Amino acid sequence: MYMAKRYLVKSQHELNNPNDPSDRVLNVMVDLPLLLSQRLGRMVRQGRSIRLHSVTASVRPATGMLDDADLGMAVVGHVEHCPANKHSVRAWQDMFKVWTKQKQLKLGAMGRTTRHDDFEIGWNTDIKSTRTSEIYQAGFEDNDPEPVVLYGESTEGSLITSSVATLQDYYNGMQSSAHNATSKFAWNNQIVKTAKYNTVFPLAIQTPFACHMSATDNPDSSGDSGATASISTVHNSDSATLGGVLNVEAWALQEDDFVFDADTFVLTLTYEVSLGASLVQRKSKPKKKITKRRARSRSRSRKRS
Repeated sequence: MYMAKRYLVKSQHELNNPNDPSDRVLNVMVDLPLLLSQRLGRMVRQGRSIRLHSVTASVRPATGMLDDADLGMAVVGHVEHCPANKHSVRAWQDMFKVWTKQKQLKLGAMGRTTRHDDFEIGWNTDIKSTRTSEIYQAGFEDNDPEPVVLYGESTEGSLITSSVATLQDYYNGMQSSAHNATSKFAWNNQIVKTAKYNTVFPLAIQTPFACHMSATDNPDSSGDSGATASISTVHNSDSATLGGVLNVEAWALQEDDFVFDADTFVLTLTYEVSLGASLVQRKSKPKKKITKRRARSRSRSRKRS
């Protein structure tokens, strides 16, 4: 059985002790193809599924905090990804076709002729990057292009709201909703059971993580502090992510207060990944026509055998 080669890539995020433990301290997008491109020194496109095998989390004091980390920090969170199933892949392919045609019409500036011009999508309406690709939802009559993201509602945008095009909203709008199960008797047109689902675009899947580094003594300005630390590794079920786009959310303890100054820690997430199948739709090869001569030669070869 063929086993795809696995790679380790990491992302680092600087965190501060929050004033309120319920406040989210991290909500960012992680682009695995970008990390793999930097790791391998070659172009890894988002146009393929990337399998996420495991996530390892650890936290350490930031540079300059090594002698004054007295509050400590415990971090809990999760890594979200969009599963690459038939619905999400079809949505990606449709949006990729729109982006390709618009790029070809716009002075021929297409990904194949422009180096590193990859079709790259963001996570949602609020979380995207400067590399996120854009399309014109209303065609070239549209004044402003819209970034393409995975989740959320598509908006045209105005002076107040920003415009965005989402695969979730686009694909669910193209599909008919599931019907409720009704009674087969004409005199009893009641709903027997409601449909189990209303939309078909897959929801995000979460991989949880938790880690900590706790100070054991010595408050601020009283010298160094000892500490205990933990690291966590969560193995995934080899989930295929759509385009390798992740969303990382995290919450932190302990909270900042008036007695101690907030500590600054660095959360390191290590991803074990492997390259999956391409998302680009392949053109089917035309079937060869069977002529009478070929049919006769086939029948003769069968008789001989």
